[in-house]
Amino acid sequence: MRGRTLIKSFSAFLLLLASLAAFTVFSERGETAEPPGLFYLGREQAVRETASGSMPEDLIGLFPLAEERQYGCVLPGDWDTSRLRVFFSGTEELQIDGRFYRSGDRISLEPDEPFSVSPLSGRESFVTVRQTGGLPVLFIQTDSGSSGAIHADKSVREPGRLLMTDADGRVLYREPLTAVRARGNSTFHNDKKPYQIKLAEKLPLAGERPGRTWILLANALDRSEIRNTLGLDLARYCGAFAYTPAAQPVDLYLNNDYQGTYLLTEKVEIASGRIAVRDLEKLIEDMNPGLDFSALEPLGALEYGPGAQKYYDLPAEPEDPTGGYLVLLNKKARYDKEASAFVSERGCPFTPQEPKYLSRAQTEYLASLFQRAEDALFSEDGVDPASGQHYTELLDLSTLVSRYLLAEVLDDYDGPYCYFYKDSDPVDPKLYVGPVWDLDNTLGLWSRQCDPEVLRLSQDQKPAWSWLSQAAKHADFHAEAAARYARIFRPAIRILLGEETDPTGVLRSIDEYAEEVSASARTDHFRWPEPPLSDAVAVYYNTASGDSFEGQVAFLKAYLTVRLDALDAFFEEQVN
Repeated sequence: MRGRTLIKSFSAFLLLLASLAAFTVFSERGETAEPPGLFYLGREQAVRETASGSMPEDLIGLFPLAEERQYGCVLPGDWDTSRLRVFFSGTEELQIDGRFYRSGDRISLEPDEPFSVSPLSGRESFVTVRQTGGLPVLFIQTDSGSSGAIHADKSVREPGRLLMTDADGRVLYREPLTAVRARGNSTFHNDKKPYQIKLAEKLPLAGERPGRTWILLANALDRSEIRNTLGLDLARYCGAFAYTPAAQPVDLYLNNDYQGTYLLTEKVEIASGRIAVRDLEKLIEDMNPGLDFSALEPLGALEYGPGAQKYYDLPAEPEDPTGGYLVLLNKKARYDKEASAFVSERGCPFTPQEPKYLSRAQTEYLASLFQRAEDALFSEDGVDPASGQHYTELLDLSTLVSRYLLAEVLDDYDGPYCYFYKDSDPVDPKLYVGPVWDLDNTLGLWSRQCDPEVLRLSQDQKPAWSWLSQAAKHADFHAEAAARYARIFRPAIRILLGEETDPTGVLRSIDEYAEEVSASARTDHFRWPEPPLSDAVAVYYNTASGDSFEGQVAFLKAYLTVRLDALDAFFEEQVN
């Protein structure tokens, strides 16, 4: 009786969906193959209709494989594949491995063994089911039931809901989402997209700190899936940064579509428990209630150039313009894409992230501070000629040195581009480097820069305005870097290589990081057999880093082994 009721209610639900839109598992990816229509596998005991009208989490759709008439389906690892139901539309019956099924019928399947489905796309096709394993699972449903709008435009935000389970299927969180959107710069254009989600209330999705805004890093470039994770842990291990984003690998389903393995992380932002400085953005918003900041017209220099500044005419602003701020040392091409920005006299572009819309007074204050720091770094004695301040009076030495070493240890292609944050002057007048973020372009992943023996910042020194490269020229900085390398970063490399263990448990070996994600990484590669990169990004991908997950992990260990020798040689006077 329960089965008949379930079939009737869900058949009506599928017919409703079919009548509302020409939905197929291909429609949002631009595939040209003939679509199979609606075809889902669901758990026998837990398929249910939802109040919002969007699909329940207990149904998983298909995706096309490279071979014609071949499809894949990845189910959560806790699902019992001998106790499933099959749902479809467009026909009364489907023949699966020679047996006829109606929508809603029970079915038992063997993972990794292809089964035939006829007619699927009007002909016989084959489906292979695999399962994730070992990681928490995140199900995200948008209220529209479609991902097309957010995939087409990263400014589009949709409400929805979130279900998070542990690896054994136990529910951790079931919460409404205020917004889901795609994110990223070059990574937004990849097939496997990163996302940002905003919860209705603060929750500790990864670790112990609660928060409302979370990021899902796709790691599309990194087929090992672990570069970001071990990089963030290395930042935690070095002990210099007051805040490093918490992170948790997860398997992601978006609107019943398996997306792959992601890294769920805290968003880098000014907030309690994250970057704990004065929240100047909130003060500005409180002083300008109802103001649509995005509708303001930017003033000043709208195009990149040395000394350029871009700002806004704010109706009201706090008297103290000195902080707090979160600022990104960015790429030249992004000057015009960011709300506010300023450029140093040597051409170093900075884009404030919080507050995003700065007044002229705030922009001038920041530009002056960063210019003094740059002038001090680029002087022979490390002193700003105008103010007489040494660079260590303007910049926190501990975070500056540790960010430099982190970039050199990881051979970070994006090392010169880093965050800075600052509290208000009455609290602390210094600039701090950090938090550490976005570490997938590391350890030999970019073919143009794949040489473990070259220290990018100390020997290559590009771009010419790189603050970290310039800092490394000063004797006091180099002495501190050499000592910290010997005391902290060299042992850290040995831990990553499995030659030592971290008694605190913060840092693990590459093999341990790989073991955590191994089962899920293989299903990710099944979903994305080729790196899911846009043409603009794919040209930089280092194909020598390995075709398989195992090959990627072996490449990482070999690369870091050579890197250790290169760093030892550079800092040899402090190592022994």
